[in-house]
Amino acid sequence: MESGVQWQPDMAALTEISQLLEVGLSGITSHQQQVYSKLSAYSQHDHYARYLALIMSISQNGASSQVRQIAGLTLKAEVKKSFAMFTNETMEYLKERLLIAFYDPEYNVRKTVGSIMSIYLVRGGFYSWKGLIEFLTQNLGNPDTTVVENAAQALSIIVEDSQDLFEDEKFHKLIAALIQAVFKLLDPSQPDNVKSHAINIANMLLISRSEFVIENMESYMRHILDMYAQGTHSAGVRLKILQGLNTIGDLDINIVMKDENFAPIAMLMIKALNDKGEDFRIAQQACEFWSGLLCSMADDEEAKIAQLRMHLPSLLPLLMEGCLMTDYDRMDMIETKEEDLYDQRKPQGIVKEGEEQEEEEENYEVDLGGQQYSLRKSCGFAITKYTETYLNEVFAILQPYIENGISSGNAELMEPSVLVLGIISGVEGVQIPNLQGIVPFLMKLMANQYSVLRSTTLWTLSRFAEWIMQDGGDLGEQMLRIVCTSMTDSDATVQEAACTALCFFIQFGADKVMKHINYLLEAFKMVIDTYKGASLVSLLDVIGELSQSLKTQENSGEVFKELLPLLNKKWVSIDDNSSTLFPLFECFENVIGALGPAFAPYALIVFQRSCKILATYVDTVKADPDALYSNSNKMIRSIDLICAIFNAMGEQSQGLIVQSDLFQSINNLIQFRDNQVKQYVFGLLGDMTKCAGPLLAHHMNGYTQIAIECIIIQENFQSSITLCNNACWFIGQVAVSGLREMLLPHFEILSAKLAGLFSGAKLSKAIAHNAAITFGRLGLANAQYMAQFLGSTAKAWCITSRMLKAGDEKETAFRGFCMMIHNNAAAALNEFPYICSAFTSYNDPPQELFSIFTEIIHQIVLSIGDQWPQYCKQFPESMRTALLQKYGVQC
Repeated sequence: MESGVQWQPDMAALTEISQLLEVGLSGITSHQQQVYSKLSAYSQHDHYARYLALIMSISQNGASSQVRQIAGLTLKAEVKKSFAMFTNETMEYLKERLLIAFYDPEYNVRKTVGSIMSIYLVRGGFYSWKGLIEFLTQNLGNPDTTVVENAAQALSIIVEDSQDLFEDEKFHKLIAALIQAVFKLLDPSQPDNVKSHAINIANMLLISRSEFVIENMESYMRHILDMYAQGTHSAGVRLKILQGLNTIGDLDINIVMKDENFAPIAMLMIKALNDKGEDFRIAQQACEFWSGLLCSMADDEEAKIAQLRMHLPSLLPLLMEGCLMTDYDRMDMIETKEEDLYDQRKPQGIVKEGEEQEEEEENYEVDLGGQQYSLRKSCGFAITKYTETYLNEVFAILQPYIENGISSGNAELMEPSVLVLGIISGVEGVQIPNLQGIVPFLMKLMANQYSVLRSTTLWTLSRFAEWIMQDGGDLGEQMLRIVCTSMTDSDATVQEAACTALCFFIQFGADKVMKHINYLLEAFKMVIDTYKGASLVSLLDVIGELSQSLKTQENSGEVFKELLPLLNKKWVSIDDNSSTLFPLFECFENVIGALGPAFAPYALIVFQRSCKILATYVDTVKADPDALYSNSNKMIRSIDLICAIFNAMGEQSQGLIVQSDLFQSINNLIQFRDNQVKQYVFGLLGDMTKCAGPLLAHHMNGYTQIAIECIIIQENFQSSITLCNNACWFIGQVAVSGLREMLLPHFEILSAKLAGLFSGAKLSKAIAHNAAITFGRLGLANAQYMAQFLGSTAKAWCITSRMLKAGDEKETAFRGFCMMIHNNAAAALNEFPYICSAFTSYNDPPQELFSIFTEIIHQIVLSIGDQWPQYCKQFPESMRTALLQKYGVQC
C-alpha cells in the first residue's frame, strides 16, 4: 500500500501548480480565469491537496512566501470541502507537511496551518489527529517564542472552532494539561500575541464549560487580574482579559462578587470604562460587565445590590459619558438599505383562536438607531438596568451632569444629556421633578441646528407623552405642532423620530389628537410621497396606530376619507418587489380592522394585488424550489391582508373571491411540502369559512383530508405545532358553519386524532385548547357519533376546557360537548366531578347555555339519588360552594 512517506510528486505538476498560484496573484482577470480553470482540473484528483501542502511547507529554495501563503489558503478550502473524501494516505501526508509548516518562519503560513489543524478536529474529532493537542501543548513550553506563539495561535483557533469537543469528559487529562500550560503563559513578560492567544484559549474553554476549567475558574480569574495589574499590555490583551472576566461573571457571579475579588475587579472595570481612546471595545466590555452584574442577580439579592450601590457615584457619570455620539455612531445612523429594514419585522406565524398567547411586554429599552452594537448603546442599556434597580437614586446622581450638559450650549454635549434624561424617565417608578419646566425647555431645543439633538429630544419628549397629553394643558397642542413640523424635517433620523414620537402621543391622548387632526393630515400629505426607508416605515406605523385609535372616536369617517386616498396612492406606486410593501401591508391591516365594511370602496384593489402576489409566489416556487423560503414573507403578508379583508367585510367578501384566482393559488400552496406554508393556508381557509362557506363547498373534501393529515405533532419540528393548531382551528370553523355535514365522512379519524391531542400528557397548551374547541364543536355536527368518545375523553376535555378564554369558541365547544352528554349519560356520570368543575369554572355563560348546564347537573344528581351526599364529599369545598350558589345544588 502507498504511504504518505513514499509518495513522490510529479515535478512538472508541482511546478505548474506553483506557477498557476503565482499567476493568480497578479490580479489580472483574464489570467485568474485561466488559473481557476486549470486548478479546477487538478482539484479533481486526490493528490492535488498533497501538492498544495508541499508548496506551502517548502520554505527554502521553493516558492515565494506569497505563493506559499496562497497555497495554504487554497489547501484550507480544499480540506474543508473534501475532508470526508480524502484517502487515509492523503490525510497522513497532509499531517506530515502541516507539522513541518508549523515551524515556518512566515506568520501568515503558520496562521493558516493552525486553521487547517482546526478543520481536522472540527470534522473528525480528537481521534482524527491523535496527539495534535499534546503536540501543541508541549510546544507552549518551547524555548523559541515564535514556536510558542504559533502553538498558542493554533490552539486558540482550534478551541474557538471546536468548543464542543472540549466538553467530553474522556479528554479531561488532555484539557487539564492544556490549561496548566496556558496558565504559565499568563505572565506580563510574555509577548502580547502569546498572552492574547493564551487568554483566548482559556476564555473559549470557559464558554464550553469544560469541567477542569470551571474547577479552576477562580484561579484563572486571579491569574488575569494579577497579569493586568503587573504590566502594560496592548489593547488586544486588555480586551481579552475583560472578556474573560465577563465570562466568569456570566458563569458564576458569586465568584466575582466575593469581597476579596470584587474590589480589584471593580477598580479595573471603572478604569477600563474610562478607556475610550485606543479601542472603544475595551470600554464596551467594561460597560457590559456592569450591566451583566444586574442581569445575573435575582431581585432579592439585597446584599449584592447594596455592594454595587457604593460604586454608583463613579460608575454612572462614566456610563453617561459613554453615551456621547461618536463617528462610529454617526456612520451607524446613515440610512439603512431598504432590504435590511424588515429583518426585525418578519412574521412569527398565524396562530388562530384557541391559543393562549403570552402578551408581548412593551419595549421600553433604548432604541438608539441602526443595527450595529456600539459603546453608546451599551451604556444606554446599562443606565436603563441601573435605573430599574435603583430608581430615583440614578437621577439624583446624574442630575447635575445632565444639567451641566444641557446648559453647556454645546449641542454635542447637550444631546447625550437629553438622551440620558429620556432613558431614566422611561423606567417605571422613576419620578422626574419639574416637568412643567423641563418639557417646555426640551421643546425649545427642537430649533437647534444639530439634527441628532433634534431626533434625541423628540425621543425623550415621547417618554413624557402621557404627562404632556393628559396633564400638560396647552403643551399637548404645542407638542403636536412640533411633531408635525419635525415630520417635514430635512433629516431622515428626525423624520423617523417624529413619527415614532407621534405614535406615543396618539396612544396617550387620542381625544386631544382628534381635536387637532388637521395638523397630522396636512403633515401626512406633505411627506408620504417623499419619505423613504425607515422614515416611511415609521410613518406607516403612525397611520396604523391612528387607525386603531379612530375606532372609538367620533367623526372618524371624515379622517379615513383623507387617509385612504393617500394609502391607496402609495399602494399603487410601490412595486411588488419593494420591501416597503411589508409595512404598507401592516398599515392596511390596521386600517381595514378599524373600518370594517366601510373599507369596501378600496377592498377590490387591495384584494386583487394580494391574490396576484400569492400567484406569483406559487409560480416562483415551481420554477425555483429554494424560493419556498426566500420569498415566503410576501406570501405570508398577503394572506394576512386577505384574512383582514374577510374578517372586516364578512359575506361581502364572496364577490371579491369569485373575481379572483384565489382558489387556484390555495390549491397549489396546500400541496407544498412545507409546514409554514400550510399553516398560513389553513388560517386563510378558516377565515374564509366564516364569510364565504358556500364557495368552499366544491373544495372542502380535499381540504379536510389534508387538514386531518396535518393534525399530528412531528417530533423536533416546531413548525408542526402551529400547522396542527391551524388545521384544528379550520376543522372547528367548518363544524360551526353551514358546511358541517361535509365533515361526516371523516368523523372517525377526526375524533380519534383530536381526542389523542388534548389527552396528550406533554402537549402544548395551545394545541390542547384548539383540539378541545374543535372536538366540542364536532358535537354540534354529529353529537350522537361523538358521544361514544366521552368515556375516554371527558376528563381530559373538561380539564382543558376550563382554561379556555370566554368567547364564541368556548361557547360553541361547550354546546357541542353538552349535546354529547345528552347522547351518553352513562359516560358523563363516570366523569361527573370533572364536568362539574368545567361548568362551575365557566364564568357568566350565555343564559341558554347556563340553562343547559343546570339541566345536566340536576339530571345527574337525580340519577345518583340517595348516594349524592356521600358522593359530593369528594368535591373540593370551592366546587361545592359554586354548585350551591350557581346551580342550587346542595352538597
